[in-house]
Amino acid sequence: TTTTAAATTSSCLVVSVLTASSNSGKECVKHLLRLAYIGSSGDSNDNASENSTEVKDTINCSGGGRVKVRAVFRTEDKAVGVVEELKELFGVELVEQCVDVVVGADASSLESLADAFVGADVAVIVTPIGSEGFAHDATLSTNMITSAVREGHVKHIVHVGSWTVHEADTLSLLAQRFVSSEELLEELERDEETSLKGWTVLRGGYFNTNFAHIFPPQMKDGNTTIRFPSVVVPPCDPRDIGKVAAVVCIDVLNAQRSGTDATDADVSVQRHRNRHYEISGPRCFTTKEIVECISKVTGIPLAYEAVSASSLGSVVPPYLAQLLQFLEEKGEDAIPLSSDVEDIVGQVMTLEEWVQEHKHLFIPK
Repeated sequence: TTTTAAATTSSCLVVSVLTASSNSGKECVKHLLRLAYIGSSGDSNDNASENSTEVKDTINCSGGGRVKVRAVFRTEDKAVGVVEELKELFGVELVEQCVDVVVGADASSLESLADAFVGADVAVIVTPIGSEGFAHDATLSTNMITSAVREGHVKHIVHVGSWTVHEADTLSLLAQRFVSSEELLEELERDEETSLKGWTVLRGGYFNTNFAHIFPPQMKDGNTTIRFPSVVVPPCDPRDIGKVAAVVCIDVLNAQRSGTDATDADVSVQRHRNRHYEISGPRCFTTKEIVECISKVTGIPLAYEAVSASSLGSVVPPYLAQLLQFLEEKGEDAIPLSSDVEDIVGQVMTLEEWVQEHKHLFIPK
């Protein structure tokens, strides 16, 4: 199932997604296939209607070109599972014709990233989460951006970052993963000697998946009381980041295809150039409302008890203590509430929909 970038033909417009095993990266690959070949915006949930062997090219098909999605992974193990999932959803023929799989991309080694970006028109770069600390994550992210532009000659980068850059001083431990990447994108785009003509930054918000990590450990041995600081967040599905990234990529490619000069008219005329999008859910919830939503969907009679963020300072990692203190103090002003997902994608996953899909995560084993 593994190919290399060399399989891409010159008639293709290429989107490189690194890494395609992350939640947002994998969803970006899926949604790119929906938009470019299925011709549908796609529901929030994967569905059987996508499983088709008919390969359609809905992106400016009169121009004679195709979209090639390059799914980039660090290891073969991560690639195999994603590729099999794509084949199950979209059919073997479509995936084999329209998806290149690149394995061996190690962001700590610029040389290993060559196949990830060579010949790519647009790149989606997801900030990695490694085991060596947030500062190292930032280095890996800037390495990917540098390689995409210096070696791959990518014209537009969609970068998956975080809302925490708004509070780079107060939330210094988390924000350090993302600030340098945003600064580098601006620097490279201003440099007329580079290939980069534009960038789009997707600032991820507070993820629904956090609740699946925080609450279930408290729901063991018959306990039905959730203890957590009283905060207000607009929770979002990380897959919505991938959907927004895919729409941005398709818009950029359409602009490239319609431009009279592929280097000057490509991204300069499209609406996502040098934009920051805030990825949030459609509304804010208090912790109490979140617990009530989970209780309603799962049928588990949960109760909520507020505890102070300061009381958790000695039992959670420093970055989380910093975050909880900030969320508690700022209330509904802590995390940006935005309509960007709905404006760009046309739909947004609600908290209740997400819990319904993932309620098995909250039911005690």
